[in-house]
Amino acid sequence: GKLGIHHRVNTRRHFDLIERLLPAEILAQPKPFEGAQDYLEWHLLRRIGSMGLVSLGNGGGEHWGGIQDGGRYAKPRKEAIDRLRQKGLLDSVVIEDTSGKEYLFRQKDRECLENAASLIPSSNTVTFIAPLDNLMWNRSMIEDIFGFSYTWEVYKPKEKREYGYYVLPVLYKDQMIARTDMKFDSKTSTLKLLGWWWENGIQLDDQIVTAVQNGLEDFIAYLGAGSLSLENGNLSNKSDRQIFDQIARKLG
Repeated sequence: GKLGIHHRVNTRRHFDLIERLLPAEILAQPKPFEGAQDYLEWHLLRRIGSMGLVSLGNGGGEHWGGIQDGGRYAKPRKEAIDRLRQKGLLDSVVIEDTSGKEYLFRQKDRECLENAASLIPSSNTVTFIAPLDNLMWNRSMIEDIFGFSYTWEVYKPKEKREYGYYVLPVLYKDQMIARTDMKFDSKTSTLKLLGWWWENGIQLDDQIVTAVQNGLEDFIAYLGAGSLSLENGNLSNKSDRQIFDQIARKLG
């Protein structure tokens, strides 16, 4: 571009000519792409690598956002993906026990994908997935593979939310077992558990409860919190309340 941001004052941006902002040797570099088509292929390949897998159907979705033409229009995206496949840069896979849909992945990631198939997921802890984590970008794929339907409700009015403001999917081994709404109170150094919802069909046992406790302990350490507190939120039932009361006491 001809202009760049020189500095900011609060939310106001101050601009200047780009040649006064960047070193001459940077501006003299050759263009990285021969044309828009090459750029689109590069960006799509990068996005597929970011997600790991992507639907072969090339359907629209928020996971294509921010890509020129290919983010807004299906036809140039499909054509670019076809070219990438012809070049041998993309391959496809079908995942067992899903809808049978094919998913694309970068050919350079094949070894990583094959190695992952032989790994045994840890049963010692759970992982809290951020709503904007790359894993969650393609929500229809997550529902197909994990059977986990997720909507980020941060922009919904409070009265229209099914779960909560900033709900985190909970991953245990290779399964999404729950979702939780938590809030870190920096003033009191407390992680507040506002809600916890188990997925249907989850059979609780001591191993899962211990994994949840370990995951919360790790999360508290990551946040620099001092304790876990149970708020008057949505804990599914009395049994869950007892479980998290016990965990809170152990972590407190």
